[in-house]
Amino acid sequence: MVSLSRLWQQQSKKEGARKLLAEIYGWFTEGFDTPDLQEAKALLNESDTPRKAGGLMSGAASKAVTRV
Repeated sequence: MVSLSRLWQQQSKKEGARKLLAEIYGWFTEGFDTPDLQEAKALLNESDTPRKAGGLMSGAASKAVTRV
């Protein structure tokens, strides 16, 4: 999921990449210390930084990101 999201970002499909990653990341309720989910969180934080005030992530994904 992270690799596809990075590829889409490189192809200027940033919103689609963020939506995909946020949705899948939001499914998880544990395992946030694994390298894959840490990388996903970092990528979500990168993609969310310029527009953070807009609250781009869905509720579940936003809670999951801040929970880690």
